[in-house]
Amino acid sequence: LDLLMDPHSSNNARGMLLIFLSTLCFSSGNGLMSALGTKVPPLQSAFYRYSAQCLISLASIWVSTHSNRFYHISTWCGSQQQRNKLFLRSCFGIMAVVSWFSALQILPLADATAINYFNIPLTSILAYVVLREPYSWADGATTLVCMAGIVLVVQPPFLFREGGEGIPAYAALVTLFGSCCAAMGVVIIRMIGPNIDPHISVAWYGAYGALFCPIAMLVLKKEWVPLEWSMVGLEAAMCLLGWAGQVLLNNGYQIASAGPVSVVKYSDIIIALVVQWVVLG
Repeated sequence: LDLLMDPHSSNNARGMLLIFLSTLCFSSGNGLMSALGTKVPPLQSAFYRYSAQCLISLASIWVSTHSNRFYHISTWCGSQQQRNKLFLRSCFGIMAVVSWFSALQILPLADATAINYFNIPLTSILAYVVLREPYSWADGATTLVCMAGIVLVVQPPFLFREGGEGIPAYAALVTLFGSCCAAMGVVIIRMIGPNIDPHISVAWYGAYGALFCPIAMLVLKKEWVPLEWSMVGLEAAMCLLGWAGQVLLNNGYQIASAGPVSVVKYSDIIIALVVQWVVLG
């Protein structure tokens, strides 16, 4: 009802569709990541994904600036006023992806997705505090239900002393940290608004991520794993799905309010269960 009464409901509806498509891309990529298991370090997989996102987005920008058949992008770097926001969005996005990839190596896809739901109500709260976007009683009820669901999935020992089959505490904390970073990244996308083309935002994000991952692997003394041909195919598919998901996500949040659009991400649990069943059996 709130969505129908919103004067920007047409943008919200389009944003919801874009976020649903991005969720489909991300869930499919997460299923492939779960299929890889612990064979490839999370930072190495993240490096491949970021590099692909940056290169494909730069190629899209190059095509759009050299052909009238495609939409025109006036600058490769975005405006001077927006570059600090692009940097912050990239930092939060990198931490979210690395945390998420780490969680997928520890937890089943469905459990990790359920805990990651915390970013949905958190996004609405942050959008209300920072951007003064509407936060209704339904959003508050959604937050409480989400927190209750996380407790049931994690099953902390102080609540489930007997018979609980909870997940490791550090795995839950890593996933929650990643979801908080993802929520901050979404709010910054909303702050940027439709002034920057999604490909520019994704290119910045990918460039910073591709720079961060090798440095982090060097500091943490993680070794690069040679890829088998089967792994190459999975990594390539993950890269393409990640790039498509990022472009759709940026476009969706740039044109629509964070609260109503974030609700669509609840479809992620259904998609995750289907992907887990198809990919992992």
